[in-house]
Amino acid sequence: MRIIAEQLEGYWSALQKSHPETALGGSDAEVAVKRRCTTIGVNTVDRTECRADHLEFVVGKPCSDCGGSGQYVGLNTVEACGTCAGSG
Repeated sequence: MRIIAEQLEGYWSALQKSHPETALGGSDAEVAVKRRCTTIGVNTVDRTECRADHLEFVVGKPCSDCGGSGQYVGLNTVEACGTCAGSG
């Protein structure tokens, strides 16, 4: 599962990539992500996809087939991973 935190006009929102309607906010990225993770019962995150105003966290164990990306990339196609249904 991926948690994305984005900054818009000085306010941070954290959401599950697969369920953007469940966003929770905070004054900074850490507050927003902690609030989102608490609601789904997760304490640890992998911060490897983070950059300036976009923080992306892989929560839990990543899918072994797609490596947590949620995508299958073939020669001529990109589609949701068949193992995790795109959740990573």
